Amino acid sequence: MDEYFFPFLVEENLAQQIPVVFIGASFVGMVSNKVLHHPIYVILAGLIFSIIYLNKAQFFNHFGGALGTSACIAVVAAIGLATVIQQKGFRKKKKEK
Repeated sequence: MDEYFFPFLVEENLAQQIPVVFIGASFVGMVSNKVLHHPIYVILAGLIFSIIYLNKAQFFNHFGGALGTSACIAVVAAIGLATVIQQKGFRKKKKEK
């Protein structure tokens, strides 16, 4: 029998998922500030993690480390978006002679 805090405030399924989401989000929060230079990008990675977690459905079943994998995908996506934002879009690099 599982017991949770505030059982009447949130439904049981949500109460069971909250600790799992916190653990996965902590994986996102472990990224170095040398990788994601601004805290807004860490927040963005956390939002991406949330979207992945909510929509992963059956994709990660029987796949060890699903939370860590989801967090890694979120951080890599945030790094890509940060790069695009910092460069103000996609630009071709000029060939150096």
